[in-house]
Amino acid sequence: MAQTAQNRDQVTVEQENKTPKKPWNKTKIAITAVVCLLVALGGFAVYFFSSDLPAQTFTAVTVGGHKLTAAQYSYYFSVAYNDFLLENEDKLSAYGLDTSKTLAEQKISDEMTWEEYFKNKAMTNIVSTYATYDEAVKNGVTLSEEDQKSIDSYLASIEQNAKENNARLNSYLYAQFGKGVTLDVVRSEVERQRLSRKYQQQLTESYTFTETQMLDEYNKNKDSLDMITYYSFFVPIDNAGDPTQSAEEERQKAEEMCAAVTDAQSFAALAREYAPDGEKEAYADDDATRKVEYLDKLTVSAAKTWLQDSSRLPGDKTVLDGLDGYYVMYYENRERPETKTVNVRQILITPEGGVSEETGMTQDQKDAVMKKAEEILKEYQSGEQTESAFGALAAKYSADTSTASTGGLYENIYQYQQSKDLNDWCFDAARKPGDTGIVLSDKGAHLLYFVRDGEPMWRIQVRTSLTAVKIADYQEELYAKYPYEENAFGMQYFVSI
Repeated sequence: MAQTAQNRDQVTVEQENKTPKKPWNKTKIAITAVVCLLVALGGFAVYFFSSDLPAQTFTAVTVGGHKLTAAQYSYYFSVAYNDFLLENEDKLSAYGLDTSKTLAEQKISDEMTWEEYFKNKAMTNIVSTYATYDEAVKNGVTLSEEDQKSIDSYLASIEQNAKENNARLNSYLYAQFGKGVTLDVVRSEVERQRLSRKYQQQLTESYTFTETQMLDEYNKNKDSLDMITYYSFFVPIDNAGDPTQSAEEERQKAEEMCAAVTDAQSFAALAREYAPDGEKEAYADDDATRKVEYLDKLTVSAAKTWLQDSSRLPGDKTVLDGLDGYYVMYYENRERPETKTVNVRQILITPEGGVSEETGMTQDQKDAVMKKAEEILKEYQSGEQTESAFGALAAKYSADTSTASTGGLYENIYQYQQSKDLNDWCFDAARKPGDTGIVLSDKGAHLLYFVRDGEPMWRIQVRTSLTAVKIADYQEELYAKYPYEENAFGMQYFVSI
């Protein structure tokens, strides 16, 4: 009799129930689990090591008892690099530094690459910052509310700049500070640097010296501290014709001019007379040939030797040999510089795209930086109009990375240290605390805040010299407790410029 479908299904089930089942092999289970785990771990490893996490995790350097990741190290390396670019923007080609090439493939000397140079800078800054930071904490030094506001403004400016450049924050931080650097890393290190500098400033100000010590130190270093006022005019040799004949003729011309000089005013007039036809306009101002310089800053060795001679008297004059011509020299005086110094805060606005070394800023770039500076000035004028408020804006807007985190503060600026327009603004006799102004230079627009007058330069230099000896002794003992060591494994996640 034929089976129905229901009977067939029942028989099949009964047969399956009667068929003995093979137990699972524990070894196979274990292997399967391990394989799955390895696949998962492999995927995670690929993700982990291709991300910023290694730079943020593994120790790259140790200093004292501190362990720094490659991201933290990158911050110090990048700050050293960016500060150098800002301070030497118009001298990079002279230094042989090409920003379009990697630092490792360029040499600063026969023995050192630019990458090694900035690594040394980073190392020095790390040791100094961490050692002094620990001392600050040990001595109860803390950041003030104003300090924190300034740091907050600086971090806010980073986020704002990223937005203005249509960049993701992480990408912008990578470009500015290196691989793995986050806003938290920047905050942590900026706070550490700020506290370190604050303690060092307190330490520096704690050293006092008697007037006798000050004068003794000045007298030992007069040749580097005194300021010289003199007049100089260069008579070039014409190398187009007979060099020997030209040298004799130009030497005679220089001797004639020197003989005719009777005072500073006559020197200026004779410079206009003896200047080539195409250059006479350059000597229209009587001060065109007048130089006021620190003796140790003179670059012409023959002039330095003559001016430094202890027997030199006001009114002395001479002709000195140069490389391609002759210098007519007139000595006015040598004196201890009693001119005041000044303290100012600055917000530097630089043009987008940088400044061409050959042509300088374009007119459009000048207009743009001046407009931005005026907008920031209006923002300042609409607020509290205090020094701390200006400092917060400097932290927010200034392109000067060396001072942005300290509110744009420059202290003890001396006469003729800066470009003429900046110098004229800072040393205007009518200048008073709280004054603001905008000055255009070849670097960009400088929005300035006048803080106060400082001491005469010689006193600052002498005190700095005496203090430096004490600080050096202190640091030598302190830094010895902070050995610096690189970790090869962690350093492989540092990406150089």
